[in-house]
Amino acid sequence: MLTSNSTDHFYAAQVIRKLIDGQDVDSYLSGLEDPWKEIGRNISACPISATIRTQAFEASIAILQNADEIRRLVFAADLKADLNQSQDLFDQVNLPALPKSCQISEKEGTGACDWLDDYILHSKLWSPRGFDWFHESCGIWVLSVVAARRILVHMGKTRFTPLYIALTARTSSFSKSTTAGIAISTLQRAGLDHLLMPVNSTPQKFLMEMKSVLPEDYAEMDDVAKARTLNKLAFAGQRGWYFEEFGQGIAAMMRRDGPMTDFRGLLRRFDDTPDRYESGTIGRGNDVVERPYLALMVSMTPADLAPFAQRGSSLWGDGFLARFALVTPPNGARRRGRFPKGERIIPANLFMPLQEWNKRLAIPQVELIDEKGTGKDGKAISTVRAKAHASEPVILELSEEVFEAFYAYDDGLNEVCSKIANEDLDGNYARFSEKALRLATIFASISQSNRIEMKHWARAQSIAERWRAGLHNLHHQINTPHISEELENEERILKIVRKLKGATVREIRQYTKLPTRQIQLALDGLIQAELISKETLGRMTKFFYLDEVEI
Repeated sequence: MLTSNSTDHFYAAQVIRKLIDGQDVDSYLSGLEDPWKEIGRNISACPISATIRTQAFEASIAILQNADEIRRLVFAADLKADLNQSQDLFDQVNLPALPKSCQISEKEGTGACDWLDDYILHSKLWSPRGFDWFHESCGIWVLSVVAARRILVHMGKTRFTPLYIALTARTSSFSKSTTAGIAISTLQRAGLDHLLMPVNSTPQKFLMEMKSVLPEDYAEMDDVAKARTLNKLAFAGQRGWYFEEFGQGIAAMMRRDGPMTDFRGLLRRFDDTPDRYESGTIGRGNDVVERPYLALMVSMTPADLAPFAQRGSSLWGDGFLARFALVTPPNGARRRGRFPKGERIIPANLFMPLQEWNKRLAIPQVELIDEKGTGKDGKAISTVRAKAHASEPVILELSEEVFEAFYAYDDGLNEVCSKIANEDLDGNYARFSEKALRLATIFASISQSNRIEMKHWARAQSIAERWRAGLHNLHHQINTPHISEELENEERILKIVRKLKGATVREIRQYTKLPTRQIQLALDGLIQAELISKETLGRMTKFFYLDEVEI
């Protein structure tokens, strides 16, 4: 398998694809590693025709064990890709640098989590327009779901591994839904989708789902349904959740006394993983969740968040957004790519390690207790109750080197934060080291190690730094007037074009009341982002929404 840096593999695949096409990119071969460099040299030696170059490519990979994977990567690569464009997106955001005392090279994290490397490759292949950090973060969410409060590290307090991840980008841009769908499919193929919450939920329904309550129709279920129900009850309070339209959820949460308002406090509390969560009302009585744990992934747009997360907003101040990894592309970033042919199938190297890890961590046993009693009419009644017996969590050790690296990173973040004239970010900065520790714990455990080593920490800190860049990207986009206004205009126009299944500038102006000049600027941006197309019929020009290909 191609288990080293996945970005390097996709870059190499682009070079090879251009060589097969006959483009003059030989100068880029020296920067590639084998087997890519050798494949490229063989193709360059046959400049006669595309057919001959393709045959040279096939001959070069025939002896390789991962030939099918290489072939898929190459022929899914973008022929229009700019090879001179930096692979590193950090230079596209004004990210304050860490002190040298806590800077770590990502290369030190090589081999920290082979499963995540494999996942990123698969996700990039089948969601080629997804933002790089989305692929990585979706894979991390899968791991956080499967951990299900069964691994921890002791450092001052008991630290479990729940993670809240927000995929934040403009509507239909960077394939948020497609990329997240691969993560969900991976859990389903591993037979672990019983860990997932229903897609839509109110706070009341959410708490009901996390209680160990046996369904009333359990006795009438077939054996398969009963087994699934018991699996679900075993992890009743330890779940994963994908909340796709989180922007709408934010709007509902911000309404005073609205049906979703309770989520603001509930999600903050669950991230702290208390031993027990109890909520009571006169109408419903007490809702009790034992050992709560939530791995949450959401998708939203900067425009969704803009009305509620302006500078000084309570969403920054109360720690709500600080709980999230706000994974956000830089403004103006673009992604192109083609879907590969054929059916998307989750490979064994992704679902089998999850199954094995799940078994290693132990599955809680569910006991069905038949409780006898007497009804109001004096007749004997029998009630079956479910009780989950939690398995003992695996305690991971922290190497001394990682212990020091954790505090060096935490101190470095504090130093950087103290120099930023923006108190909105204080809560997020205070939690990056904790997020990194949770990541390192997960990487060690899935890799069959009960000790968190420096390679696990180096990989974790590098990811946390990407999340820090995403935080600055998002805050900048929703608080810079012209950027925020442009994004909002584009969102409104995109929704109109979608709804009308094609619209003229005049029709867009009627719905939005925007000046023609602003509409045209927004349309130009949407065309450049390949979200809409333009067709001219006679004197009339219409703009159409380009449906995102779903696999």
